[in-house]
Amino acid sequence: MPAEPRGEWAPPSDVDAVHAATGTGTDLVLTREGAVALLTLNRPERRNALTAEMSWGMGRVLRVLSEDATVRACVITGAPPAFCAGGDIGTLPMGDEGQPASYRPARAERYPAVAIRDCPFPVLAAVNGPAAGAGFALALACDLAVADPTARFGALQVRRGLVADWALTWLLVRAVGRSRALELLWGGDWVEAAEAASAGLVNRVTAAGAVLEETMRWASELAEGPSSSMTLMKRAAHRAVEMSLEQALETDSLMQARAFATADAAEGARAFREKRTPRFRGH
Repeated sequence: MPAEPRGEWAPPSDVDAVHAATGTGTDLVLTREGAVALLTLNRPERRNALTAEMSWGMGRVLRVLSEDATVRACVITGAPPAFCAGGDIGTLPMGDEGQPASYRPARAERYPAVAIRDCPFPVLAAVNGPAAGAGFALALACDLAVADPTARFGALQVRRGLVADWALTWLLVRAVGRSRALELLWGGDWVEAAEAASAGLVNRVTAAGAVLEETMRWASELAEGPSSSMTLMKRAAHRAVEMSLEQALETDSLMQARAFATADAAEGARAFREKRTPRFRGH
């Protein structure tokens, strides 16, 4: 069944225009709740397993949203009961042995992880159920991740004699270190939500059934923040793992200079002097 819309829709022309421009709207459903976009993986009958078209479509949607100044956060979730079962191997041509007959490598920009990194706003994962393989990578690629207690995470490709793709190895090493990453990649075991939170794979675990509501609330809070400086901090965070200490210090200094020049920084200073809550406008 199609995903149930949540909250208020954006003006239909806005949502329809994004779907029309990106060729989405069935397996990927976009809705809006104020300044927060909600992107739902919508193949519940396949536990939201990803086709190549869905992968490319996510990237296209996120790039369109990145150009919309009214969008200040995005949440990615799955139509119940799963977040994402990984890549849908069943959509590939199959050989006589029941394995894919061929696999054609794709360019990096075809994967949503690149678009998530490049988004100027926070992208949050509301992990409402199992996240396997590419689904695990998708959750890790998001800036923040919130999990339902029923969520679990698995790098299961090794069980099929395959390697982790969707940059899962790259993401895991940065999240938990090389040794723990290899344990997960080689073992192919599930990590339950509580353990995932302890390991730093997700930020929070909610009460049962509350993950989407809590993630949308967090996204709304972030959307009220100074978006210009938050964008700069996101860029710095992504660059940090590739930099020396000296490069990080210089990058921080450069981005702080840019932040000082924004209207949000001026509003923050005024609010501090006037002892009130700042009203950030995102520029």
